[in-house]
Amino acid sequence: MTARTTASLWSAVVTIGSVVIVLIALNNASGVINLGKDDYQVEFIDTPMLGAALLLVPLLGVAAHRSVPIAALGLVGLVVPLVAGAWVAVRRYEDSQWGDGLEGLGYLIPIGIGALGLVAVVVGGLIGRREKRLTH
Repeated sequence: MTARTTASLWSAVVTIGSVVIVLIALNNASGVINLGKDDYQVEFIDTPMLGAALLLVPLLGVAAHRSVPIAALGLVGLVVPLVAGAWVAVRRYEDSQWGDGLEGLGYLIPIGIGALGLVAVVVGGLIGRREKRLTH
């Protein structure tokens, strides 16, 4: 298996994993629950489920070890579904009129995971470059 093929497989796993995580997070959200009297719980995306996307970040480093450009595409595949999920959650808050203006902070999760993914790509690329120099 070539280096590009290996990197492509890892990037595909990251992209598919990110899409699945976002779909589960959106599906598992409880919505608006009346807790009694005037007390409500509002959840339009299962935020702890989004944390599972952190498990995909090291795979970007593995992909970058083989091919940095392909790992960068994997990074896009990781972040775009997370941003789309945040966008859907923000729209749900606004459409239901339960938003208080802070729902826009939901975009911090994709930004943070994207930043960690970028670090993983850079570190994986540096390790891959060093290994190539040592073996050639």
